[in-house]
Amino acid sequence: MTAAQVPTKGGQLKLIISIVVFIAALFILLMMAGLGNATQTPEARVPVAVST
Repeated sequence: MTAAQVPTKGGQLKLIISIVVFIAALFILLMMAGLGNATQTPEARVPVAVST
């Protein structure tokens, strides 16, 4: 194995940091999406005549 084939620690560190940042951003976005739950108001329904 030559020096050109050995993976650098800097490249691995950047990959790990980018994965951690991506997972943290995903977690934050999922939490924010759950915080603003829209409440559904019941609709006023008019009785409808049905012939049987």
